[in-house]
Amino acid sequence: MLVKLKKEELEKYIDFAYEISLDLSKCCYPTYADGIKTKKDFIDIAKKSFEKENDEIYLFYHNDKLEGWINYYYIPEDQYFACETFSIDNHMDIALEEFFKHIEVDFKGYEFYFGCSIKNQVAIQFLERKGFEKIEESKVCLLKFDEYKIKEEAKNIRKIGKENYDDFRILHEPYDEEMYWDCNHILEDIDSWFIYALYENNVPVAAIYFVKSKLMLEIFGIDFKDDTYNVHHMECLMSKALNEGKNLGAKYLYYFTEDKDIDVLKRLGFQVFDTYVCYLKRI
Repeated sequence: MLVKLKKEELEKYIDFAYEISLDLSKCCYPTYADGIKTKKDFIDIAKKSFEKENDEIYLFYHNDKLEGWINYYYIPEDQYFACETFSIDNHMDIALEEFFKHIEVDFKGYEFYFGCSIKNQVAIQFLERKGFEKIEESKVCLLKFDEYKIKEEAKNIRKIGKENYDDFRILHEPYDEEMYWDCNHILEDIDSWFIYALYENNVPVAAIYFVKSKLMLEIFGIDFKDDTYNVHHMECLMSKALNEGKNLGAKYLYYFTEDKDIDVLKRLGFQVFDTYVCYLKRI
């Protein structure tokens, strides 16, 4: 059974919810099991949900016992639906079944994204039975900037802004259909982004794009000309982003990536934290 949480009940249940969110096998991403995000962060996000028009928090009960906490949000103009927290102590599959029934009428036509650790096998098996498509499986790599030292940068890297955005568009547009942050969405909010392109013979051959939020640097991707992966280009651009993050005062960085990047990332100081999977279904 799902019961909507009232603002005045927050303090009563927040400790319970946070404890479950420390277990990768019982929650969705973003995770609090990384030793970086704190209980205060968890509480702040929950409190802010009551201030947002398109956020909701529900408690999950099974046989009259409190078993979980679900905090979801949605973007009507994009028909985008996802969970900020989906933490279930027991009966994850039943919670997902009830939740899906709860949202399938009001959010019909929305794209529902659910990301979690590969350790959350109960959720994964439910999603696959329900017809969700696995759209991503990535290694979760983590870097702490207090252990990072500035690297020498390649000379042929340029910052991308409105005036030379077409250079980035050439590289990023082929990926537009695969992600929310397509060329137009990024351009609309370009002042929040850091975008750097690597050039050869004055032609952009790869680009990295990221944002800084509080203490965290978040890299959304590295695009390659003609979708041709180049490990040297990847290392040059990642070093540039890390140097920028260090100068900006970032404390840590998550990077979701494939196995082919792991050796480079380890050389740069990353540690492999987890394996992340993301599923998608149109409701």
